Amino acid sequence: MKKLIIENLRKRFKKKAVLDDINLQITEGTIHGLIGENGVGKSTLMKVLTNLTKKDNGNIILKGYDEDVSIKGVIEEPSLYPFLNALQHLHYYASLFKYSPSNTEVDRILQLVNLYEERFKKVKNYSLGMKKKLSLAQVFLLSPNILTLDEPFNGLDLKTSIKVKNHLRHMKNNGSIIIISSHILSDMSDICDNVSLLKRGKIVYNHTKNHVYVDKFKMETSQTEETLKILEELYVDYKVDINKITLNCNLKKLSWVLKELDYKTIHLYSLINHKKDLEEMFIEYNHIKDPEK
Repeated sequence: MKKLIIENLRKRFKKKAVLDDINLQITEGTIHGLIGENGVGKSTLMKVLTNLTKKDNGNIILKGYDEDVSIKGVIEEPSLYPFLNALQHLHYYASLFKYSPSNTEVDRILQLVNLYEERFKKVKNYSLGMKKKLSLAQVFLLSPNILTLDEPFNGLDLKTSIKVKNHLRHMKNNGSIIIISSHILSDMSDICDNVSLLKRGKIVYNHTKNHVYVDKFKMETSQTEETLKILEELYVDYKVDINKITLNCNLKKLSWVLKELDYKTIHLYSLINHKKDLEEMFIEYNHIKDPEK
């Protein structure tokens, strides 16, 4: 299986450690998200991966890839040629990488990002959102093995955002590694398989979509006092509001609770599972003590 392996990656600007001992492994066919406040190193990590910035220390290993591996990205503000139109721009961009796409292929990519009707307009007359669409069209045209996208949905209309997400899923299913940074956590939760939270240049938490860190289980019973006694005996964290009890525990501990309630013939009116979403995870982990410098 092909992998992107990042080992002990460090980058400093003057005396500030922007990336401080980053370790990460991403397998092919994965969309990996980077979240965190501004200035924590997300864009710098992407620049290092795409050779726009040199690392100070550490290793970037492309396991299983040959020498022709393609790594492309859209990072920060799009860098475009103002006096070319979209068609000219894409053909010229592709030529820089010795690729000659057909007109049909270029048209298909422009339709993907909803820019086909504006294909003859010069880029200098594009809005910021249109420029974002064109910058995405550039990298989609080349179908890279590894793709880094910094705030890819910022400035996109809803229709285009949905089409871009579907295309990223298509690339993922064809084996690409896609790394996305975004402040729109609902988009990240929707599309990413794994998410890393960065704080002061370090990865402080890794979240996998299929991994349940902590669940909130809400139960309702008329036998509140007896239930609370059992929870205390099993060392379960809980909050109570009249006859409604909220448990903070994983599935394994919940099964112990339910067995004990059944043994004591305590009846539940309802039991509702509420998984923490990515926004709740971000709020919780972004308030942990800053990692040591």
